[in-house]
Amino acid sequence: MPISKTDQIFALIKSLSTAEKRHFRIYAQRQSDGGDLLYLKLFDLLDKQKTLDERKLFVKIPKPKLPNLKRHLYSQILISLRLLQRKHQQAIQVREYIDFAHILYGKGLYHQSLKILARADKVALKIADDVLRLQIVEFAKVIESRHITRSGSPQVVSLAEETRTLLRRINTNLNLSNLRLETHGWYITKGHVRSDAEADDLRQYWEEIHPEINMDNLNTVDKAYYYQARVWYHFTLYEWQEVLDYAQLWVSLFKVQTADANRDTNILMRGYHYLLTAHFNLGHVQEYGVILQELEDYRHQHYRRFNKNTQIISFLYVHNGRLNKYILSRQYARGLEVVPSTLARIRRYRDLLDDHRILVFYFKIAILYIMAQRPEDAITYLRKITHTELINLREDLQVYARLAFLMAHYDAGNDDLMAYLVQEVRVGLSKLSQESVLQIELPDFFAKIASVPLTERKTTFRRFYDRMRVLGEDLYEKRAFLYLDIFTWLERKI
Repeated sequence: MPISKTDQIFALIKSLSTAEKRHFRIYAQRQSDGGDLLYLKLFDLLDKQKTLDERKLFVKIPKPKLPNLKRHLYSQILISLRLLQRKHQQAIQVREYIDFAHILYGKGLYHQSLKILARADKVALKIADDVLRLQIVEFAKVIESRHITRSGSPQVVSLAEETRTLLRRINTNLNLSNLRLETHGWYITKGHVRSDAEADDLRQYWEEIHPEINMDNLNTVDKAYYYQARVWYHFTLYEWQEVLDYAQLWVSLFKVQTADANRDTNILMRGYHYLLTAHFNLGHVQEYGVILQELEDYRHQHYRRFNKNTQIISFLYVHNGRLNKYILSRQYARGLEVVPSTLARIRRYRDLLDDHRILVFYFKIAILYIMAQRPEDAITYLRKITHTELINLREDLQVYARLAFLMAHYDAGNDDLMAYLVQEVRVGLSKLSQESVLQIELPDFFAKIASVPLTERKTTFRRFYDRMRVLGEDLYEKRAFLYLDIFTWLERKI
């Protein structure tokens, strides 16, 4: 095992549940035959530390032995986890059966090997894993072709036909997986389309990568891949009704097939996330609440079975959904009531979360504070975004955060700082490739409003509000208005 960095082993140990730690200790002690295990001592030392301090390890463990010991510990933890998880993850069980079959084959026990492969194929069929099934069939073909097993000609013909069927299905699955990946890759690279020309480019690209498919021949996983690709395609084009339609198909696909939903809970919850996103962008307040409650109920019912990764994903989608619910329904003060629990989860999962996802939460929290008329608190969270050192932070988030920054400072009464703040925001925006009318006009407005006498500001706000109403009808400007809720903010000034 190549892992020898202490911080990686420390992170792995800290990710273990109490049950997993107990299982590892029992596993290690069984391997020791009562002897003193240095790698178990290293495990206990790291487990007791709240923050990593490698120097303390040298007191108990000779420094020259530490690199090899860390590699061995990492390997043994993974073996222990594999043994523990094989009862819960059937794919692990199938791969173990295949390993057993190879061992039996190596001992010349061909019939026993075929029986183990038949058992493996039964489980692989249950979880619809065609790639594993192809491995099983190909190994069975090797045994049948090299040895006299007396399985008979029909069995050999059946294996050959099974291979052809599996190859067709795997090819379809791979094509749809590529379609999903490449469509999402377009959005990751370029973001939402910002002009008719970019929309035409995406539509042409979609036609080029879209494979020929027959929906009637697709299994559940294939359909899920296709619906995901359609969701991301229409999402990038701002076609929210189509996003809604395909996200609904995506979620319904797993809701009616319980076994598949349980097998890949993450896909189901991701479908719910995009279903909520579509309702949010379409302004469907009531429907949004219904779908969010469905997701909340699903999470509550199945949470005990979630592994750490699924717990994190459920946190991201549910808590993001909660914040958006109060932004959409304009219940900002009530929205602040859920902020402490979101921040607590961020602290719990801090080392396991992508920084970008954390900053998205900070932005939504800042918007709630602005609209709940607590601008100083909003500024605290917006600074976490505008002063970040992240290179790949999504540009639209940086744009919205800087514009919200001006809104918050105006509400805080910082008129004397506004000229400086506007210049600071303009410099920040100039470094970004994204450019919209709003990101030009909003700083201009704040540069102007600070110098307008108080008695004339309401008129100035009303004129700007009318201008924003016109701009808000532009397809490529609409999303910013939804995320910043400028209209509600301006209405309060009027």
